[in-house]
Amino acid sequence: VSYGTGGIGFRPALYNKALLPAAPFIYFDQKLVTSETWPDRPMKIAGHTVDPSTVGLINEYRKMPILRTQFRDNAILQADMPITISGATVAWPGYSPSYTTPAEIRFDFAGIKKTIPVTSNMQEWSVTVPAMPASAEPKTLRVSFYINGELAHDRLCNNILIGDVYYVASPMEKKPSTFSVAPSGSPVRIMTRKAKRATAETPARYMISTSTEPNNRFASTWDDATTDFASALGQRLAKKSGRPTGIIHMTSDAVPLLSWIPFTDLAKAPSLKADYENLAQVEPGNPIYDANVRRYIGAWKSYWSDFVPSMITTRAVPNKEPWGTYPMLASKVTTKASQTHNLLASSFTPSSFKGIIFLTGPSMFAHDQGANFATEFTVLANSLVRDFGGKAKFIYTLPASSLAAKISAPAGIQGESQAIEVTNESTLSTLLDQICPP
Repeated sequence: VSYGTGGIGFRPALYNKALLPAAPFIYFDQKLVTSETWPDRPMKIAGHTVDPSTVGLINEYRKMPILRTQFRDNAILQADMPITISGATVAWPGYSPSYTTPAEIRFDFAGIKKTIPVTSNMQEWSVTVPAMPASAEPKTLRVSFYINGELAHDRLCNNILIGDVYYVASPMEKKPSTFSVAPSGSPVRIMTRKAKRATAETPARYMISTSTEPNNRFASTWDDATTDFASALGQRLAKKSGRPTGIIHMTSDAVPLLSWIPFTDLAKAPSLKADYENLAQVEPGNPIYDANVRRYIGAWKSYWSDFVPSMITTRAVPNKEPWGTYPMLASKVTTKASQTHNLLASSFTPSSFKGIIFLTGPSMFAHDQGANFATEFTVLANSLVRDFGGKAKFIYTLPASSLAAKISAPAGIQGESQAIEVTNESTLSTLLDQICPP
């Protein structure tokens, strides 16, 4: 008899009529021993010292994304604006732990301490700290998660500065260049996409890379400026302001504009209505999804009232369907809409940024010669401005008519915006000079 998990045997267990395994259980003092009543955690083995981080709650919650992407060592956070710091609580994609004991988040940053009770249905926690002046004096952020008074996860972020932060989105269609970067005299740090992928089918709320462990090899980190485009831009901006400057530089593949627009905003562009409806069938909180669920429930009712009785009576699968067929929620998603936003923007929302810089590429206008560019780009710009603090200046590149015959300039971008026309001759160097002259 073989019974267990994790590679214990390859033969099936024997079960009784009650479908309980016939393999023996442990009884002590005439009581069944369970994981709750086992006296030692971990089990004591002579001559073996257990690493405390490999057992208990610390081990179980080691992958907890308690902080979103940009909140980590060496971060630069936006000055002069309230800052919302947040992360996951008891459940996150790929893991849904359950417990009945009290839990809480303990927050400590720049002299602000808070304790946030966590309930079983609470998905995220957040704290908004008041606006702070720019400063190169390092600050420390500590966020801890406790279950019934026992530490389950602890995150310490050192060397955080307060200054100006810019979100820069650019397609990989623009070839990377090496720049001669003159030091500004102020700290300049860059966060880039290190993960190999640039899209996700669902919003990646807490981490750009696949793993939620903060120190995995594909995790984005804040690093000192080097010689790339983002570093050169950061040094120029820092020289003009005299403040610590951070650049979050997210590079995407050659994708259409709709891939950068969040799902909830797709319906605002008439040309993207079909894409919105395609995604709406699997995104809760809209009438299309509700209708899909009603069909799904109806299918299961029919399954048990008609399909199963017919199969029992005829000893065959009805309608010549494959064996094991059962109702499924309709999810024929064919659009690539929102997939870049899901990965490269979602985990930074909400944030406070000084500016947003969006560099367009041919994949965003060549397919229709720019006929829908103005409407779709306005929706995209307003979604980023809204989610990134509402006060960020929006700078973007506008293709010249020589690149797209039907192109027109976006109208209705909220707040301050600036268009930079690009032609076939435009390079990253010329764009750098236009965005921030030396």
